[in-house]
Amino acid sequence: MSSIRGAVSSIQSSKSMDRHLLRNSVSTDHSTASAAGRALVKARGFRRQLAAVMFTDVVAYSAMMRADEAGTLRRLSEHYRLLRRVLRQHGGREVKTIGDGMLICFPSALAAFQCALAVQRAQAEHNHRAAETDQFQIRIGIHLGDVEMRDSDLMGDGVNVAARVQTLAPSGGIAVTAAVRAQVHSALRSVLQPAGAQLLKNIPEPIEVFLVEPADAAKSLEHQADHPASAWQPKLLLAGAAVVLLIGLVSLAVLLRPQSTATPSPNPVIAVLPFESLSDDAQNGYFAAGMQDEVLSRLAGIHSLRVMTRLFDEAPAAPDTKLSVLLRRLKISHLLEGSVQKSGATVRIRLRLSDVARGEQIWAQQFDRKLDDVLAVQSEIAAAVVSALRLNLSAAEAQRLSRRPTKVPRAYDDYLRGLALITRPSPTTEDRQRAAQHFSSAVQHDPQFAAAWAWWSRSLSLRYIYGEDASEAARQSAREAADKARSLDPELMQAQFAEAYFQYWVEQRYAAAYASFEQLRQRYPNDAEPAYALALIARRLGRWQDSLKHFEASLALDPVNAPALAEWGLTLMGLRRFDAALTTFDRALELSPADAQLLGRKASAYLALGRLPEAEALLKGLPLEAWDYVGAAQFTLWQYQRRTDAIIAAQQGFLQALDPGADFDRGLYLAFLGWVQRSAGQQAPAERSFRQARSALTSVVETQPDNYAAWSSLASAEAGLGDLEATERAGQRAIKILNAMDDAYWSPVMEEFLARAEAGLGRADLAVPRLRRLLNTAYGEWPLTETDLRLSPDWDPIRTDPSFQALLTSS
Repeated sequence: MSSIRGAVSSIQSSKSMDRHLLRNSVSTDHSTASAAGRALVKARGFRRQLAAVMFTDVVAYSAMMRADEAGTLRRLSEHYRLLRRVLRQHGGREVKTIGDGMLICFPSALAAFQCALAVQRAQAEHNHRAAETDQFQIRIGIHLGDVEMRDSDLMGDGVNVAARVQTLAPSGGIAVTAAVRAQVHSALRSVLQPAGAQLLKNIPEPIEVFLVEPADAAKSLEHQADHPASAWQPKLLLAGAAVVLLIGLVSLAVLLRPQSTATPSPNPVIAVLPFESLSDDAQNGYFAAGMQDEVLSRLAGIHSLRVMTRLFDEAPAAPDTKLSVLLRRLKISHLLEGSVQKSGATVRIRLRLSDVARGEQIWAQQFDRKLDDVLAVQSEIAAAVVSALRLNLSAAEAQRLSRRPTKVPRAYDDYLRGLALITRPSPTTEDRQRAAQHFSSAVQHDPQFAAAWAWWSRSLSLRYIYGEDASEAARQSAREAADKARSLDPELMQAQFAEAYFQYWVEQRYAAAYASFEQLRQRYPNDAEPAYALALIARRLGRWQDSLKHFEASLALDPVNAPALAEWGLTLMGLRRFDAALTTFDRALELSPADAQLLGRKASAYLALGRLPEAEALLKGLPLEAWDYVGAAQFTLWQYQRRTDAIIAAQQGFLQALDPGADFDRGLYLAFLGWVQRSAGQQAPAERSFRQARSALTSVVETQPDNYAAWSSLASAEAGLGDLEATERAGQRAIKILNAMDDAYWSPVMEEFLARAEAGLGRADLAVPRLRRLLNTAYGEWPLTETDLRLSPDWDPIRTDPSFQALLTSS
């Protein structure tokens, strides 16, 4: 028999994603080169993230349709054109139209709120010009919350709340939640009038709501015109700092400027916080994000300076005193923050460097440049920071800081656009594709642009392992781009990382990748990324203690990296140190308390320890929408509780949601559904599920012969049909594929999966020796435990066998 937990383990291994963030939030441990992982990721196409969600609705639309259907539809079409024009100006993405309403997603609450004000203003101006019969009044609701992006659609509690809040807005006005208000600066916040805590339909907890009346919306827009966003307002911007590269030619005149009188820190630790985009056009936000990423990356290459990366993903609404306490706890000595305003052909950059311990500014400067001169201003920024911190640079470091990456402004603009996309906290499939296109355009405009070649290689490698473009042509392009970057600038940090990630993500040559990242760790000892990559690769190589040491080293340099803590917890689970894993997951949850996948991991640790009530309490209310960490824990809990009805209902729901061509997922789901149906006494449906699973999975392995997860699931289907010979053939094929890759992390998962299939056939003589070996083997991510042997129905067919009873007693 094959368990739901086994099914999820198979999926996790086929995806081979450790779901963590390294530099620039790019997931890196997607190893195994099998088509299984790439096919599964491609088939899914959904992810969770924090987003600002806007709902619009036309007032009295039904009445207008009854009075004049044709005219109303024409006016609605005009309204949509107006709405789309405005939302594009503010960086909004239209998700879909729902009757007379539109669902829109924004990267920030501020952008959504500014767009809503502009929409109401534009609609009011239209109504002023139009005849009374052609006028529309609309309501707008906005919420900032957790959503799930599934291909081009958006769903989840964040969407539901926005839809309900919209109904509270006045005609021609706006309603927002407290989460949105907290992200709106004070100049705009004054127009938000409290409406109190509101009970909304199908929302369990009261939601605090704020309203904007039509007249106030107009006043707010007038205020923005009188007080443009370019006003410099120094503040702590604790949004996630991306990697920053100081570029440009450092002149001697700048380097030799009089130094700051501030006492230098003997071991400075700097956090480069997000550069605030003050551009009128929201689409120019990439410029600030890309420039910030450039600055931090170059600082990370200075041996005498420790750089905190990805300090926070968003700015917390906390007073400066509280932030100062937090920064001191993290032992950060300096903060670099700033703003970038791009308007037409000009750029204004304002920067400020502060001493955290003394609570005072030690340097600030404004740079006004034409776009053609923006490359030169990078050199001035680099020199100013080095001078203010009174750092002593080696000759090589000074040379790297002075190096101009490109002399072609158009190439640099494409490069910044690509960086802004690929370094987002959770880049989408579209983000990765567009980033690769921008980097490709950059190297076309300047074939000597080494950093763009490096990032093009990295983005192609990332798309390759995600299954978005796993063609041989993409593989070759990633290889050639990495080689080109190294040939142009062998000492460039981005080029070195590109080569290491190609070995890791595309070639899956773990030993070679490990050696490459070890060299990077020695070269950049203050950078957390190489140690993090080494931790992940070490466990692939079966070097578990080395993996733990590298996690500790990485987190010592970057203590607020929640994804790294989560991966550390999974590594501890692989070692069956479940209590330690719980402690580590709690540390990660302190940083990301609403992360459903982290909660799913913690529930898994509870289940491994046999603490079912605690796991059940933790899983209550979490969305069961995928075979992810939440799904793994929920299905296992139900399996231990013998809740076959709940498992069957969820499996059938997953099957109904699949695309017609998703044979891989369909085969996985059907194979496991068949076993649960058999356990529930549904013999005929079980037989049908097994046969359909065999058909789907046979089709997959014929076209993807290295898809080990498909072979493993085929073994499960064959066992359900009673064919021992076919079960062993398919199961051994899956194990052989992973053994050939020397993947010590996932290979035992396939052996456990085969043992479950053998147990389903009643073959204790085959299953028990495997189980005995597996109980003494560390592997990922949720190894076999005594709890599972005792509670899982997978082992019922051999439970009374003396050899199994002896194993259970000894374990």
